[in-house]
Amino acid sequence: MNDFSEREQGQILIDKDGQWRYEGAPIVRQDIVALLSEHLVQGEDGSYWILWRGQECKVEVEDTPFVVWSVSPVQEKGDTVAIVLHLNDGSMELFDPATLTIGSENVPYCRVKKGRFRARFSRKAYYQLARMIEEEEGGFFLKLGQRKYPVQHEPI
Repeated sequence: MNDFSEREQGQILIDKDGQWRYEGAPIVRQDIVALLSEHLVQGEDGSYWILWRGQECKVEVEDTPFVVWSVSPVQEKGDTVAIVLHLNDGSMELFDPATLTIGSENVPYCRVKKGRFRARFSRKAYYQLARMIEEEEGGFFLKLGQRKYPVQHEPI
């Protein structure tokens, strides 16, 4: 490891609400958060690192590095056919409903960034998503257009 990674190790944290922090203080500039997020990688051991300009910096993550702060339904002829996720790094992307799971404490998660990262739904996003979930035949489903996606619980 180089001097940068040793000096910075443990000083950057992403809390469970998706707030980036440096030495305990919130990083409030969204452009900095976006830059750091763009260079975030996950190691084989589950650790997170920022790799930028040949340097490495370890990032402590309380739950997931990405948090869905809100969701926007995409309507077509009165039906919700897709969902846009608004993430804590300021980016937006289409939701892959097949990746929706419910974790411990009934917190929903999904995959983002082309499936590379797990994302936690904020309470606000969870309530927005819950309006689109229906109960049928003893199970819960997210209906988008003519398709139904079962809401799966993660293994304990």
